[in-house]
Amino acid sequence: MQIQLEIRGTSLKRVFEMAEHDITLSLEMPVSDLLRAYPLVSGLFIKQGLACVGCPFNRLCTLGDLPEYYNLDWTNFWDSVNRLLQNI
Repeated sequence: MQIQLEIRGTSLKRVFEMAEHDITLSLEMPVSDLLRAYPLVSGLFIKQGLACVGCPFNRLCTLGDLPEYYNLDWTNFWDSVNRLLQNI
């Protein structure tokens, strides 16, 4: 599977060869879609103090909303997500 993260149309893209199919992570993707596709990411969300796991609004929040809601360092957070996904 190939995972590609697009951040605000910049050149900051991460592409990882994974197993069977392609999934594109974008700023418009609901948080729930990422958590459903990759349940192991939920541990990272919890470790980072994000309340998305189990939140009834995670279907409405997008990945692009996270930096604003949680005052995240976007690049460091996604580097952590990408490292985790590489090991799946």
